[in-house]
Amino acid sequence: MPRATPRLLRALALPLAAALACATLPPARPVPAIHDALSACPLRLTDAVLDDLQSYLTCPIPPPVAELIRNDYADDELGPPDLQALAAWSGKVPREKFLYQLQHWVNPEGSLLPWIRIDPDQLWPDPILAPDLAIRFSGQPLSAPLPAGGPAALQPPLDPAVPFWPARQAELRRSRTPSRPFGALRVAIDPGHSGRDLGRFERRRFEWRDPAGQLHAIQEGDLTYRTALELQRKLEEKGVEVSLTRGDGEAGQPHPPSHFRPFADALLRHLSQDPGFQELEESLSSEDRLRLRSAAALWAVRKQFIFETLRERMRRVAQLHPDLLISIHYNARPIGPSALGPTPLVAMVAGDYESTRLYSPFNRARALAEAFAIDRFDASAHLAAACLRRMSDLLQIPIVRENPYPDHRPIPSADGSPTGVDAWNGAIFRYLDVPAVLTEGPTMDDPAELLRLEGMLQQPLHAPGTPSERYAEALAQGIAAYATRWLAQERNDFGADLGSPN
Repeated sequence: MPRATPRLLRALALPLAAALACATLPPARPVPAIHDALSACPLRLTDAVLDDLQSYLTCPIPPPVAELIRNDYADDELGPPDLQALAAWSGKVPREKFLYQLQHWVNPEGSLLPWIRIDPDQLWPDPILAPDLAIRFSGQPLSAPLPAGGPAALQPPLDPAVPFWPARQAELRRSRTPSRPFGALRVAIDPGHSGRDLGRFERRRFEWRDPAGQLHAIQEGDLTYRTALELQRKLEEKGVEVSLTRGDGEAGQPHPPSHFRPFADALLRHLSQDPGFQELEESLSSEDRLRLRSAAALWAVRKQFIFETLRERMRRVAQLHPDLLISIHYNARPIGPSALGPTPLVAMVAGDYESTRLYSPFNRARALAEAFAIDRFDASAHLAAACLRRMSDLLQIPIVRENPYPDHRPIPSADGSPTGVDAWNGAIFRYLDVPAVLTEGPTMDDPAELLRLEGMLQQPLHAPGTPSERYAEALAQGIAAYATRWLAQERNDFGADLGSPN
């Protein structure tokens, strides 16, 4: 075969390079669609724009950008962790149980281990930020052997002879009367999300247009607040001291959205280093680039507003020193009402910290605290399972049997059967040191359920048989079952019959 000349090679190279480029470049982005999506976005983000809730509705983030944004970009904690608080666990938890809790429920993927140092007799929680802080492990022998292999299971108590939270248990036992069967039990109720104008801002409004063309709409924050009032009455009738984390339509924290402008800058710094975002910006006009950045900034401000709302609610709850917290939610599918029927019930407790959260020293410190708090985790799981069983009975909705959430860790019963309870690193769990449960109730975006819930909101509060009254009754029964067992037993073995029907 004759040798190709340089001129021939150059002639072949240009079309070959063009062909390779066409084969490797991603498909062209829908610039006109992005232009249309951004058309109502502001060019200047003044405080007035940031504090106008309508801005967040008229300037949504385009789908190509949404694919580039991680949830944790707008979830930075506002202050450093109190690492010294971990010293309260010194000498209380055996090393083997700490590791079991850490590896099975708190951080199963193992991404926390490179941040800490574990010696045979002590833990160094942060060798960089707190190089001199060490937490001693308990030298006490294990109360029961750890399971070898197989699925993870709840562990026996740290000390079988000592009930959970013994001082508080004794206080409640002494204060019981016939009209106050649980003594001076304190329960905090968190009506999930926010209602009224903030419901649409938080994107927890659900709409459905029926075949006749009539629009039906509900907001999760309105439903959860009504259910919280129902639950408050039922518990107070038993002498329980109840506090709510917010009022009707309140966000639960004092700052306007413009207060969180710095988090918009933080997100844009992240995006400016993302090749996909850079490529997208290069395809836009200079004006659309500004509008795109406004959309991203509004997304970050909205997310941080919501996160800080949760934090402030839980900080206020912590100051009240409750015995437990229930956070009430209603369920919804990410795909909308095209799939009919109720979504199975699920409840969540603290745990399952992922690597995308552990860049934050606050989250690392909190994860370590959760790994030490074995008895509290056990009590939370028991409370969650008790509530779910009664929710399923009274609402006639099944409990979830297969985990649909990639960032959840299912907690099975002692015999390995599903309980519907998951470990999850939710923001509401990071500021409390008491048993805390988040419950997901009826499915809002199921058309049949949406109509029932819409009709319920037109009925008087406390009307018997409504979905919110049944939901509240189930939670009241679950709390009563948990409190009865806690106060009646001398041993902390909440996890022993987690999956039993009673």
